[in-house]
Amino acid sequence: MKTRISLFMSGIILILLACNSPDVNSQSTEPHRNMFATANEKAMPAVVKVNIYDINGKLFGNGSGVIVEDGYILTNYHVIKDAHYIGVVPVLYTDADVSWNIPVNLIGYDPLTDVAILKTSDPVSFPLPQNTREIGWGNSDEIQVGEWAIALGYPYAPIGETHPTVTIGVVSAIRRTMSFNSYRANLIQTDAPINRGNSGGALVNIKGQLIGINTVKVKKVKSENSDEFDFTEGLGFAVPVNAARNVINQIKVYGCMMPSDLGMETRQVTEKSTSYSLHGFNEVDVSVHVSAVKENGAAADAGIKAGDHILAVRHPQGTETIIVNEEHFKSLMHIWPIDEEVTLAIVRNKKVLHYFSLQVKRIAPKLRMMVRQPNPKNLQKYQNRGVIVENVDSLSFLADVLGPGDLLYKIGVMEVRSLEEFKNCVPRLTAGEQFRFYFERNGKNKSELVTIPTN
Repeated sequence: MKTRISLFMSGIILILLACNSPDVNSQSTEPHRNMFATANEKAMPAVVKVNIYDINGKLFGNGSGVIVEDGYILTNYHVIKDAHYIGVVPVLYTDADVSWNIPVNLIGYDPLTDVAILKTSDPVSFPLPQNTREIGWGNSDEIQVGEWAIALGYPYAPIGETHPTVTIGVVSAIRRTMSFNSYRANLIQTDAPINRGNSGGALVNIKGQLIGINTVKVKKVKSENSDEFDFTEGLGFAVPVNAARNVINQIKVYGCMMPSDLGMETRQVTEKSTSYSLHGFNEVDVSVHVSAVKENGAAADAGIKAGDHILAVRHPQGTETIIVNEEHFKSLMHIWPIDEEVTLAIVRNKKVLHYFSLQVKRIAPKLRMMVRQPNPKNLQKYQNRGVIVENVDSLSFLADVLGPGDLLYKIGVMEVRSLEEFKNCVPRLTAGEQFRFYFERNGKNKSELVTIPTN
């Protein structure tokens, strides 16, 4: 009996060896590869190291970034928020080249999604190498739990590591909501290791397409039954690529991220509420109360009334997100795609009604131009303090007023000395009213009176 078992096991081993042995008759000279190496080969040329400098030009931080459409570079806002100068090093540079940074400008950012957009400051003098390339877009609305996830970036760059790394895991969960400094909704959770320096790097699928921007790793979580913390492994999170693309699109259309306007006011439900069942979700608590509805606004047109409660948001592909609280709801609307309807599950008189669909609007005119934050070196070229025009779309009502390189420093009576001030003044540009735009061009101060059109 033992002899038969030994012969049987030997046969299995021989079969396995035969299956794994290379074909001796094959003439192929291709090196051994697998699907992860192929995905890395497609995506890695788009990865950059992001170097952060203080006002004296001293390096004080690093992160990662990824080259996307039109040469723009996506990274995390928390990577660059304290920078005076920013430089990037493309992944294909050698160790000898690593000290030469390509200077980039900050085009726009959104703290709520933790996304920032960079672009080379002088593409003629400091072009991106020809062998870098833009990464292919994936679709984060279509990813599934359990599919492969590959994280690319520069972990531990601050301690001297100059090479990017590839780590592999799976999509552990989707539409995760976490609260850091503010709510971040619909995050991708992955167990692909994301370490210090990986922030801003690419999370790609098995095709090498971008599905997320790596943003945070959770090392410990508070225990449910005590004030103690439990240490965790495999809790990495990424901003979905569709949310990042929406940041780019909003900045292209409005010049900055704009608050959404649903035509209603909401407040947090503080009193004990009734729990409801909703399409597989049991015991869902109401958390957002509609306190007022604007006449002729999007909510009123959809049939929503004051006193209603918002239970959930339905996404275009049919999945639903239960609203945790008012901040969670606002953060979801903040990243909602431009000119796309949102469908809300509404509770009225303690009954779950059918869904209401309404248009998400932005409280701003469509400037269709992009501006950037100047660094101290840029400001030496100008007499005023303001924001520099990156480009103006030919369809913009400002196309005949402003152009690339102009320094916009005032609109009406509102000072525009930074991206934040620009963001704050844009919603105040009321349609039909006239505002004077003050700008500097070729060392001369100019101004133009502009009538703000309706969108």
